[in-house]
Amino acid sequence: MILASLAGWYSFWQVATLISLALTFIAGLGTFTTAKSVNERQAEENRKQAKELLQLRKDVSSADQKSAEANARAAEANKIAEEERLTKACRRVSAQIASRHLILPTLILG
Repeated sequence: MILASLAGWYSFWQVATLISLALTFIAGLGTFTTAKSVNERQAEENRKQAKELLQLRKDVSSADQKSAEANARAAEANKIAEEERLTKACRRVSAQIASRHLILPTLILG
């Protein structure tokens, strides 16, 4: 038997080392190619997400602008409504004051 002598064991370990080295090389090559493939997929996904993010930012900006315009219109409408309310209140008060001035002299003179 070849492993019966010291030279046989030496040869066995040399062959085992070469096989181990070859398997290490194969595992490294597999790791490298797999990592390259994963990186390419991740890069593509990152580009896709960056485009989506850019579109979402544009949509948010547009929505913010529309919201600001709507708020400005609402503020203007509120201002007009308040002015109309104050005008009506002033007319009502003026009418009440005028009616009191007309009634008061007639009561005094009457």
